[in-house]
Amino acid sequence: MSRTPDLLAKEAPDAVRRLQRANQHLLDQLDGLTHESVQAASLLPTWSRANLITHLAYAGRALVRMTDEALDKGAASTYPGGPSERAESIKRGNHLPTDLLKKELTVAVEELDRMWSSLTVADWEAPFVLNNTHDVQLTRLLMLRWMEVEVHTSDFGFDGPGFDVSDEFIAVALPLRISWLVQHHRSREDADHSVRGVWNLRASTSRSAWTITTSHPTEECTIEGSDHDLLGFILGRVPVGQMKTTGNLGLAHRFKLAFPGP
Repeated sequence: MSRTPDLLAKEAPDAVRRLQRANQHLLDQLDGLTHESVQAASLLPTWSRANLITHLAYAGRALVRMTDEALDKGAASTYPGGPSERAESIKRGNHLPTDLLKKELTVAVEELDRMWSSLTVADWEAPFVLNNTHDVQLTRLLMLRWMEVEVHTSDFGFDGPGFDVSDEFIAVALPLRISWLVQHHRSREDADHSVRGVWNLRASTSRSAWTITTSHPTEECTIEGSDHDLLGFILGRVPVGQMKTTGNLGLAHRFKLAFPGP
């Protein structure tokens, strides 16, 4: 297994503090919500806000376990019970009182924060195998958690429709998320390998550019937008129609088929 780029270990303590801010923003958004509001639909298709809360709480608890396993055993899995465990962890929110939903998330956030705040730079550098597939270092878990907190807070839709994440998250997440496309997202079981091509990605805010190429490319396109919109597009939260596209437009529309997942 080849190693995909990860957040530098020396940057982890600062990223933990940024995650703390994102967590507090999330918990502030949930404070005072009624049962009806929590059970309402989120911006994420088929997910209620309660589903998002239980998913974030489960993932927080899982990351405590996974951190221990990564450091002690060199391997960790998000859902040891497989897809059914994931599905049950999400649906569980449909049957819990609102106060319990909030409490479970708060406890999970606090427990994970205590663990990660105690880690050293050497700990964050530790290599491990994630989900029996990817050879990464421990900072991958930190980046994935920061990503799901920022993105799912936006998915709650409290600030209206649209992709609403912090600028500090965009600056760190965009280059990392693009660097994972070929080795990580292209290797997912649900990736459509009949979609082959060259995607030129252009971020207008930072004036950054990347070229993503599959094996045996047959078509080429360019997708351009602000750093915010480009990250949202890659994460499946901003539609391709909101981006500036040139070249083969069909290939641009098939990007998420080639590189699925948030």
